Amino acid sequence: MRRLILVTAGVLALTLVLSACGGGAATPTSTPRPTPTPTAQATPTPTKPVSGGDQLSLGLEVFKSGTSPACTACHAIKGVSTANIGPDLSDIGGHAATAKPGMSAEAFIRESIQSPGAFIAPNYPPIMPQDIAKGMSQPNLDALVAYLLSLK
Repeated sequence: MRRLILVTAGVLALTLVLSACGGGAATPTSTPRPTPTPTAQATPTPTKPVSGGDQLSLGLEVFKSGTSPACTACHAIKGVSTANIGPDLSDIGGHAATAKPGMSAEAFIRESIQSPGAFIAPNYPPIMPQDIAKGMSQPNLDALVAYLLSLK
């Protein structure tokens, strides 16, 4: 029995020494976890300039799935989304021109996407991600602005 204990202790000691030194093994004892990387945006990117109805369709698509998180996660648009974390945008094109004195509706909407903290809607916390437009292509941004301008 004593001999079994000594052999077991010796094997244990040898195992600890080898594992501390690497034991000459070429393979790690555990697989390192890869560092998570942000997933690429699923933003539709047109291959040619879009205009008219195509631009509005693209703008709607960008609104529904083009950013991370999608605009629909926080903003309502009648018939598109019912979220109520941020302001309802169902008629943003109609009141954007008067939201910020001296600024056109298009300029206000564009600024609200690119610099969300520049204007905070009354009764809403300043929680829109500041980098929401980061990585958005210019055609997608233009289409999103055009789509929101069309909502009256």
